Amino acid sequence: MATDHIKDIISYAAADATAQVQIDFFQMISTQPSFKVPAGTMFEGFVLSWLYVRPKAEPLRCFATNQADLEIPPCGKEQTTFFDRNSTLSKKDVNGCDKPPFCLLPKPKNFPTADAIVITDEFVITIQVTVSNEHGAKKDGFDEIKKIIPASLRIQKNKPKQYKPWRHVFITHSDHWAESLRKQNLPGLPDGALVYSGVFDILRSGITSKHVEAFNEKQKEKKVIGSWLHGISIY
Repeated sequence: MATDHIKDIISYAAADATAQVQIDFFQMISTQPSFKVPAGTMFEGFVLSWLYVRPKAEPLRCFATNQADLEIPPCGKEQTTFFDRNSTLSKKDVNGCDKPPFCLLPKPKNFPTADAIVITDEFVITIQVTVSNEHGAKKDGFDEIKKIIPASLRIQKNKPKQYKPWRHVFITHSDHWAESLRKQNLPGLPDGALVYSGVFDILRSGITSKHVEAFNEKQKEKKVIGSWLHGISIY
């Protein structure tokens, strides 16, 4: 088992490596319990880079027990808005809100319950990225999201008195983990929300070093707290 000092050295080296080396590094450490936290942080970075940089990529297909499949579309930078934890967004604050899908990314990396929020014509989708086979979802996190996102963005287009259905999705790297995650009992979910999970294949996603670097630069520009790239050495 790696000591903390060795893990620190390896993690710092990976943080300064090219995206392809980071992908290879993730594939190597994702099965090692000692590196679970840095692997999870790296994996989150790949998923968020895909959401932010690859709007023309194929959507990620997700599954729930006895429910229709759900597709999460990558939104692209023109349709993405970064937000602070204590902010209350208005429609003018949200890029692309008039032409869904659009994506909301929290600046603080410890934001509860969601690493990303995607709003489509049909659904409000909260996303949690994990390399574990179980993961909680806190009610206060969902309540905070409702306060941040204006009701006008959650209303169904053709049913102005009804909110869009809520879908909570766990994105992971393993089919086995995905099945376990979507079968969890999560009592803090919004009324009527359904739990889905999907497997993000880094190699098939088309993520390149340019995509990762573009997303990381945007995080620096937006002053994201705990940017994922160098966050892998803090655990």
